[in-house]
Amino acid sequence: MSDLESIKREIESKERVLKQLEGVYKTSTDMVQKKRVMEEIRYVKKQINELMEIIGELRSDEGNRGRGGTKATAKDDYRILKNIPVRQYRNDHGDREMDTIISYMDFFEKNYLPILSEYYIKLDFNNSMKRDSYYIKFMDIKKILKEYNYELDILHNEEYNTIAIHRDKSIVYKIRHQYMLELDSFFKDLRNFLRYILNEYKGGGNVIMNPDNRIDLNEFEEYRALNGYRVVEALEEIKEFTEEIIRFLSIPTV
Repeated sequence: MSDLESIKREIESKERVLKQLEGVYKTSTDMVQKKRVMEEIRYVKKQINELMEIIGELRSDEGNRGRGGTKATAKDDYRILKNIPVRQYRNDHGDREMDTIISYMDFFEKNYLPILSEYYIKLDFNNSMKRDSYYIKFMDIKKILKEYNYELDILHNEEYNTIAIHRDKSIVYKIRHQYMLELDSFFKDLRNFLRYILNEYKGGGNVIMNPDNRIDLNEFEEYRALNGYRVVEALEEIKEFTEEIIRFLSIPTV
């Protein structure tokens, strides 16, 4: 069963629950019960609306694929992303887009994030603090994947199913969507920061204090995408990655 069909069935199930709750509300004379049932009605309606939004996003993605585009893998107009190998994240979620994005994030974490440190890039005090904040922010976003994994475990693993009172697939989609939104916000902020310090450098400023130093990675380092780059070249490449991943995510600006 496709994700779209699965969500449609879940909406139908919640609509049946909603109809039952509305029936109880109309016939009940107990004001305490009516208040409790009204809260449940509001909650179920909220869930239905969220699932309808997810259906809209999935249909939009299908439309893009039907026109020859895809969010599953980066095409030739992505210089960096198209060369990053995509590996299956889990064998039980069947979500090629998540496989792709998590593969890109793994590449970023191993090859680019370590370079954004005082060891390799010397910035003035205020911009050093800003640069260092990105490591913490990225680690916080990774925590969302733990929630995603937990909910998938509840859906698929027997040892979890025996203790799960209610299995709600919409939770997986909500966490997935939250992950995308947080990544989009993170990379837009990082892109703007990199644009700023690089523009300052190009304008003759001294925000970047070691622009011509070479990134010299130890020979035992496994992830060497930026080895031998000048600092400014490394920053330009990381900026290009942020621009590509923002385009790939395609999160509308609210």
